Amino acid sequence: MVKGYTRNFKPLELLNEDQVKAIWNGTFEILETTGVRVEHEKALDLFESNGCSVDTAGKRVRIPSWLAEQCIGKTPKSFLINARDPGSSLRMGGNRTYFGQNASMSKVNIDTWEVAKSTLQEHSDAIRVMDALDNLAFTLGYEYYMDMVDVPSVMVMAEGVASAVRNSTKITSAGPSYDAEKYSLEIAKVAGTDIILEEAPSPPLTLPEDFCEGTFSFAEACMPMTMVSGSVMGGTGPATFAGSAASNNAEVLAGLCLAQLIKPGSKILAGDFVYPMNMGNGSPDFGAMGVGLHIAIHNQLWRRYDIPTMSGQAAYSNSKKIDWQNGAEKSLMLFASALSGTNYLSIHGSVFGELTWHPVQAVVDDEICGWVGRFLEGIEVNDDTLALDLIHKVGPVPGHFLKTAHTRKWWRHEQFTPSTFDRTSIPEWIKRGKPDILSHAKQKVDRLIAEHKPEPPLSDDQNKEIDEILKRARRDYEQKGLI
Repeated sequence: MVKGYTRNFKPLELLNEDQVKAIWNGTFEILETTGVRVEHEKALDLFESNGCSVDTAGKRVRIPSWLAEQCIGKTPKSFLINARDPGSSLRMGGNRTYFGQNASMSKVNIDTWEVAKSTLQEHSDAIRVMDALDNLAFTLGYEYYMDMVDVPSVMVMAEGVASAVRNSTKITSAGPSYDAEKYSLEIAKVAGTDIILEEAPSPPLTLPEDFCEGTFSFAEACMPMTMVSGSVMGGTGPATFAGSAASNNAEVLAGLCLAQLIKPGSKILAGDFVYPMNMGNGSPDFGAMGVGLHIAIHNQLWRRYDIPTMSGQAAYSNSKKIDWQNGAEKSLMLFASALSGTNYLSIHGSVFGELTWHPVQAVVDDEICGWVGRFLEGIEVNDDTLALDLIHKVGPVPGHFLKTAHTRKWWRHEQFTPSTFDRTSIPEWIKRGKPDILSHAKQKVDRLIAEHKPEPPLSDDQNKEIDEILKRARRDYEQKGLI
């Protein structure tokens, strides 16, 4: 059973009503005045036939405010994403938060901290670890271990999705590139599961061809999509929070409009993946305070229209190791994201930036998610939890609550108990050889790879059908000269 968390208190809000209105008015003005570049002929025609001003030669689309607001109104405020195991299905929207896997290119050696390419088997092993984690609700089929020694780069997305549905019953994702999303849809259909398309406009203000092609495919298939732009503040977006929020909104909203024009009622998550620029070296400033601030602003803005939200940038630290800096940066950004109301929060497994990933990091992250998730649930206040009768009965010292039925009933419910964090006394810790969280997490990963299997597994016939889809994809890419 997939675990999500219901936030039982008001979300963190950083903006007043006038500020929210100003940013949204700025968003609509950007779309109507500057517009967006759309690198797809069919999408250009669709925008033009629905009242947009289209410069065909310059591929520039200006979306009127009335149409943008109309498309927002057609976007579901809540929707179900069906998994092949009903217990792994997700209900997006409202005050519900799900945690899941995040993306990176390569694996990191957690003994030397050097970066290396992975194998498809390592990808599959990692997916099985993700399937077993208590607080992880969705996997990423293609967005981690993208650099594999035994898979042609153009096949990584399709092979990754196949690996995900074979090794987990949880929802997974696809990406739009060289028709990979179409093969992913076929694989998902065989497995009997919905699949999320991770869509990324190109900042500033561009919907590239692959983005548009993927939106057509998934909207027509009634599959959910995240519209998640990823500008760098001061580089591909304004350096200010208000300006970057308005620009990011415009990019996300342009994609949302395209999806709703293709098929009204398309399931959309409004995503945020904005980073401040590290002005010392020009790279995205992973782990920065501004990441959490931008996520909180984004969530508040889209809550105005009750559109479900997604964020992924909280997953990345500037540290190259699983260390104190890594834990501090990831935890603080995760907390800001969850408290401000993110519905779909990618966090598990990423180490540095979008470059390195490891299942040991995912095990550590799962503990953090459990901690944050329990905080989101808040507390119950009723006669039983207030425990006045018990307090009166126990009285002052030497009374105690340890052996009462009330303690046995409530302590597990009220607390979060991690499985890999060290919680022993110093004498116990010394007796056990002074283990740390990494040694505990390594042991858990090794055990899960050796023992865990998804239930229910795919049938032999399903596996054969997926093999045929992959063979056809490989033939198609070979004919196009991409392999």
